Amino acid sequence: MHAPSSGGAAAVYFRRYEFHNMFRLGWVDTTAMTLWCIMQWEIAQKIGDKEVGFLSPEAIAQTNWSSYLKLRDDHPDLANAKTLKERDDIRKAKCKEAKQKVAAYICNSLRYV
Repeated sequence: MHAPSSGGAAAVYFRRYEFHNMFRLGWVDTTAMTLWCIMQWEIAQKIGDKEVGFLSPEAIAQTNWSSYLKLRDDHPDLANAKTLKERDDIRKAKCKEAKQKVAAYICNSLRYV
């Protein structure tokens, strides 16, 4: 990390691995991570020597699909299930459907790269 002390607007610079570690520790939210990824994508496009794609961290976050595995038994999606196995099957099916949506997003985002 580098924080220059010149006059005017303050700026703080992070190395990629520092930013990634802060994200993993929960010190940076997905919105900040998305902004950082977009900035890196724009820099890579300006350099222009390789095709570059962009994946939003918010769209591919594990919580987009894993939260279905933690549905409470009183959740409306589980209202018609009578047994524990039926509830688990519904949870797994919803999780699979959400994973497929994430996979489709990744395919569409990187289609022309």
